[in-house]
Amino acid sequence: VLSPFLSKCRIPRWDPKISIISAMILGFLVGLCEFPCSGGIYLATVALLSIKQTFFQGLIYLLLYNLMFVLPLILIFATMGNKKIFNWFEAIQDKNFGKIKLIMGIAMIISAIILFAWLIK
Repeated sequence: VLSPFLSKCRIPRWDPKISIISAMILGFLVGLCEFPCSGGIYLATVALLSIKQTFFQGLIYLLLYNLMFVLPLILIFATMGNKKIFNWFEAIQDKNFGKIKLIMGIAMIISAIILFAWLIK
C-alpha cells in the first residue's frame, strides 16, 4: 500500500536557476516516486538472474535488461516532444482507452507466464 505522499508525487517544472543540490534532491524524489512502479520488476529480474546464471552471464542479461528498459523511454521522450505527434497519439489513446488497457493486461500476464516458465526450466 502506497502512502498518500508517494501516490500523489508530481514533478515540478524545471527552472534554469535551480541549483545542483536542488536538482539532486528533485532526482531523489522522482526516484522515490518511481520505485514502486519500476523497482519490483527490476528486483525480480535480478533475483531470477542470481538463481539461474553465473555472474558474467547475469551481468550481460542485466545490461540487456537496462537497455531494453531505457531505450523505449528515450524513444518515447523523443517522439512525444513533437507537439503534432503528441496530439495525434493523445487522440488515438482517448479513442481506444479500453482496448489499450486490455492489451496491456494481456501482455503482463504473458510476461509473467514466460518468467515463471524460465524459472522452472
